[in-house]
Amino acid sequence: MARVHPGDRLAVSGAIDDAFHYETEVQREFRLKSSSGRYRWYAAIARPLFDAGGAPRGLVGVIQNVTARRDSEARLRRSEELLRATTANAADMLVLVDMDLKVRFINKTVGNLSIEAIIGREIGVLLPEAARAGVLSKLRHILDTGQTATYEFESSDDAQVRYFENRAVLVRDAGIGTGISISTRDITERRHLEQESLDVSGRERQSIGRDLHDGLGQELTGVALMLRGLVTQVQGRCPEAVESVNEIVALVNRSIENARSLARGLLPVRTETGGLAFALRELASRSRDLDGLDVNFTAEVAPDLNLDETDASHLYRIAQEALTNASRHGHATRVHIHLEATGVRFLLCIKDNGEGFHPPTSPYSGMGLKIMKYRAGMIGATFEIAPNEPRGTVVRVMGEQPQAVAGLQTALMN
Repeated sequence: MARVHPGDRLAVSGAIDDAFHYETEVQREFRLKSSSGRYRWYAAIARPLFDAGGAPRGLVGVIQNVTARRDSEARLRRSEELLRATTANAADMLVLVDMDLKVRFINKTVGNLSIEAIIGREIGVLLPEAARAGVLSKLRHILDTGQTATYEFESSDDAQVRYFENRAVLVRDAGIGTGISISTRDITERRHLEQESLDVSGRERQSIGRDLHDGLGQELTGVALMLRGLVTQVQGRCPEAVESVNEIVALVNRSIENARSLARGLLPVRTETGGLAFALRELASRSRDLDGLDVNFTAEVAPDLNLDETDASHLYRIAQEALTNASRHGHATRVHIHLEATGVRFLLCIKDNGEGFHPPTSPYSGMGLKIMKYRAGMIGATFEIAPNEPRGTVVRVMGEQPQAVAGLQTALMN
């Protein structure tokens, strides 16, 4: 025992006592002084021996020098500590998982879990329950394919919703996948700013649209009426000027139509003019005239459609973007827009016969698709884009009506 490191003697002697007392095999790693005076690490497996009378005779087993492994582990721990210290103040949370999706490294605590409590556990324990299955499926897909993935998920904590953006990359050693490196960024503030920006721009569009329709449009209408009255007076006194005045009246009428057209574009959905269904029908008609698309619109809308103008405008803009993509990028010739709304749920579906949807490496990488997905998220709806059969693309937006959501929340509170 004199050669055993002082810090290990109690553990070694305790293991020997346990072996004889419980008559069982024991395993220990300990430091033993070599002839050079340096301590080396050894791993020992020993089994107790007894004579015929049951008295202890000794221990038999194997001992292996594991100094290189212990030194390597110590260097790895120091490297991890240095990396953790370097990244502790980083805005992103950095996670390294192995091929079993168990955490090997993390630079921050998560909730009430310390770093030590997280290491060795499956990464699913760090994810909100609602997003867990989807994220784990994406990570396993990365292990199978080697593709890089960017994804988002939400987490609710103390009635506050937070949004996280993640980038996951396969880690390779000598060309062989050994795990996944994940960087997670809290984008809650950015989402709030984006929402505020979108709200502000929407309010400004509504304001400008109403000014064009109710202000400039009405003033031009008044001018047209005054000019028509002037025609009667001019006709008796100066007949040769009648034609010029009529041309001015026609020009003013075209200006009125242009103002109304601009107002419809800035303020596409208005409750007093028929709401979302009417606006989508108008959009289908204009797409036929402007883009040459064969656009068909159908609707199954309950009388109690509770979407306000802002939410309905988001659905309208999604349909507008889908039509633009179908025409410019998909080279479609036919598009079918379908709006379905019950007292509880709504569905907006846009199908085309274009070249089809080819999923990019990063989901929703195009700016138009990102905005469509973001608009759907703004009204609490899910956004899906997939290939159509036999060809083309399908865009679906599904959600619950605000009144149904409010009723559910009230029921839960009661």
